[in-house]
Amino acid sequence: MAKKIPSSWIPFKPLSDQIEGTRFIAFKTPLSEDRFEGSSLDEDEQFTVNELVKQVSAKGNKLGLVVSCCSRLLYDPEELETHGIKHVQVAHVLKESDKAIRTIKHFLDKHPDPGILVGFHCLHGLNRTGFLVCSYMIKEMGFEPEEAISRFETARGHEIETTKSHIRRLK
Repeated sequence: MAKKIPSSWIPFKPLSDQIEGTRFIAFKTPLSEDRFEGSSLDEDEQFTVNELVKQVSAKGNKLGLVVSCCSRLLYDPEELETHGIKHVQVAHVLKESDKAIRTIKHFLDKHPDPGILVGFHCLHGLNRTGFLVCSYMIKEMGFEPEEAISRFETARGHEIETTKSHIRRLK
């Protein structure tokens, strides 16, 4: 049976702009190429690991770390590793955010080049992703919650739908 493309995934913009004041980008989960076999999606609507790397490179940056906020992946992390990109999975962002923040901080400390970015995704690159990105911005960078939310949403091009109340409680 062919692997399916989640219908809720389709309308979301694939990749955010770099979030102002950070080395972060957010994106919807890239899908393995086999999910597009026989699909009715145009080639420019398909978003894979290779397309992600291509789009980040086209903006003059390099993706160094991908933080997946998904409990199950719809691509093989080895696809990232072939591009020299590290991968970590955070299955439960509300429970595991502090551990993830330490991992991200360690990566950024080891890789000070501002052109090496950290990418975050969940299925839509929005709610769980927004929570984790904003958590880092608040806890490690000193942003006020509303400013973190605003910068994330501006860069992503979509509003966070479900985790704003959790973000607003962070300090």
